[in-house]
Amino acid sequence: MASRDIADLHPEMEPLAYAFLDEVQRLKGLDVMGWDLLVYCALRSNEEQAKLWRRGRSRDEIERVFYKLRRDGDLNTIRLVTEAGPQPGSKRSQRVTNALPGRSAHNYGLAIDAVPLDSGKALWGDGLAIDNMGIMGQTAGLEWAGTWTRFKERVHFQHPDWKDIVAR
Repeated sequence: MASRDIADLHPEMEPLAYAFLDEVQRLKGLDVMGWDLLVYCALRSNEEQAKLWRRGRSRDEIERVFYKLRRDGDLNTIRLVTEAGPQPGSKRSQRVTNALPGRSAHNYGLAIDAVPLDSGKALWGDGLAIDNMGIMGQTAGLEWAGTWTRFKERVHFQHPDWKDIVAR
């Protein structure tokens, strides 16, 4: 199971996550908004990433990706995705990530997924709360996937330089 603990994040991500939480608490204290923030995913294993990647993907699509991975010699990713087995969600709309194992900022502790909470209830369907959450995450220095054009993940935030950090 993925970690929800900010202390498990990469040392360069942890202060940004805390700045995000502090910004939410600051605005809540000013009565600008009435919700809290739940970080429900921080560090995620490659095995968990493989399961998430499999959701909403057809056998043909997986085989096309495997062809490219074989060509690149990435047999470990093929192994991880194969071992993950079929996952719930057969429709493209049920996808939760485009990142293969080892290609997500979560795999390195450089991302968080969060949702606004009102009296303990997740505000998944409250577009205004989620947009405000996104702005607060950006204010804290995070890259918000809600601004992406290709695969919007409105609850995903990552270190803006995560790929450079991993490459070091």
